[in-house]
Amino acid sequence: MRALVLAFALLVAVVAPAAAADENPYRNRDYDKAPGPMLYPAAEEPEWLPRMLKKLQTPRSPRFLDEHLLFRDASGPTYLVTHWGAAATGEDFLEIHRIQKREGADPTARFVSGFSVGGIRILVPTGHDVFGDGVPVLLLYLAAGGSLVAEDGVRIIRLGDKPADITPRRYGDVTNVGLMPGDDTRMFLIAANFKNLVVYGVCGDCFITPRTFLIWREGRYVPACREAQGYFRTRMVGWRSNYGKVDREPSEFFAARLGWAWNAAQIGEAAAAAAEIKQAIAEGRQRGADWAGWDKERWLESEKYGDYITDIESNFLPALEKARRLSKAACPLTAALGDDPSGPGLQTLPILRTPLHDVK
Repeated sequence: MRALVLAFALLVAVVAPAAAADENPYRNRDYDKAPGPMLYPAAEEPEWLPRMLKKLQTPRSPRFLDEHLLFRDASGPTYLVTHWGAAATGEDFLEIHRIQKREGADPTARFVSGFSVGGIRILVPTGHDVFGDGVPVLLLYLAAGGSLVAEDGVRIIRLGDKPADITPRRYGDVTNVGLMPGDDTRMFLIAANFKNLVVYGVCGDCFITPRTFLIWREGRYVPACREAQGYFRTRMVGWRSNYGKVDREPSEFFAARLGWAWNAAQIGEAAAAAAEIKQAIAEGRQRGADWAGWDKERWLESEKYGDYITDIESNFLPALEKARRLSKAACPLTAALGDDPSGPGLQTLPILRTPLHDVK
């Protein structure tokens, strides 16, 4: 299914959720707000750690150490993660080192792998044993530095005998991760389907995609939208609150209604979602194919990327109708769109092959 491109300026209210952040238990949280039990807190760090970090910092490279994380298991320290910044380029670097113990001497840090991207943020549940096997995870939000958020994404690194990237791709690019509300042992993921991307503004952030809510169950990530009614209903309220505010600009008019409909379909309300889109199409046609019924000045400032209504009717309305027939599925819209909708984002992020402190 080809992506529908709807262009024009973003109204901030369109993407701002109606509920305050503190009312949304599914928001992203930085790890330092809820440090994991498999991380050393500052007060418990080994006395040799400052010496190790000093060895990793070198005047040969114009980089500075922004933060570090020392992981542990029942036997002691296991991995050291260092997060570096480069003032000259604005890039972020992250290194993963394996701690190697030595009898009668300080341990050493052996570089294993890392990332070099425009920005790095460490997220909850870093340092938690979310899979119940005594192995912690490192959760990263990596910003590739492009203008489109589709180039960004989450990486899930399992810090076992060897670090393993276990980020799933089947349902799209993972854009959000966290712990289920009230349960620090269950991790959820949000996967965005960028093959069905709708861009409705001139900035890279002005887009919507179908989203799938995933949880870990029986050794794999599975769709579980019906178990996250609060997540989807919060998004539905946010989109619905913008009805009337954006109705004079065609791309925002359709984006708001598609945003509401896609979230409704994922929790079994595809019939209402299809009806909503049919009503939007009828209203669009009533205003006229030449868009005379819209704000003329705003419309003339934007480029015309084809017939909006035809694209919606041929691409998205059939998906909603199929989701209605699959209303008992865990995520009906995901089931209707099919598997493997992964976009271009995470596949292009570079992995470091050599440690930064060895780079002149």
